[in-house]
Amino acid sequence: MSAATVSQPTMEQDIAEVRRIHDEWWAANTDLDIPRMRACFASGDKLLQYNLNGHTYRSVDELTQLWELIGRDYGLPQLDVIDMRIEIRGDMAWVSHEALIRRVAKPGGQLPPGTPDRWFRVRETEVLIRDDGAGNPVWKIWHHHCSMHAPDDEIRRGFQDSVLTRGKAG
Repeated sequence: MSAATVSQPTMEQDIAEVRRIHDEWWAANTDLDIPRMRACFASGDKLLQYNLNGHTYRSVDELTQLWELIGRDYGLPQLDVIDMRIEIRGDMAWVSHEALIRRVAKPGGQLPPGTPDRWFRVRETEVLIRDDGAGNPVWKIWHHHCSMHAPDDEIRRGFQDSVLTRGKAG
């Protein structure tokens, strides 16, 4: 008798799992939940993150150290994801979206220098691989990039429109 055949997940199952990991990552941001954040990323030094603060973090341990520092002062309690796209090709996926974020200082804390004291728009991309960093076939984020979006009223070159004239999805 032959060995039991392991069934491959369907595309719908993969999309649901990639979306779940993304949602967990963004939920962890709302209160800087470090264990929840770490569970989203590839282990060891596999993660490469281009953080919204403009700096690069080269492992989940470096990201954890950042979160321990900033967690004393502020969190990201308000997030609104806009126009999400998920693409999967084999064992690699990418997620991209825009989001509105509003950072709020904790009582007695302060926001980092240059942080807007209002809602602001960012662009975010994640690359996931079906590998937890130790070779197990589990979806994890291997690369994350978040950066500021152009101001809502800034004209988009070549199109003569802006986020405001295009609506919520900029």
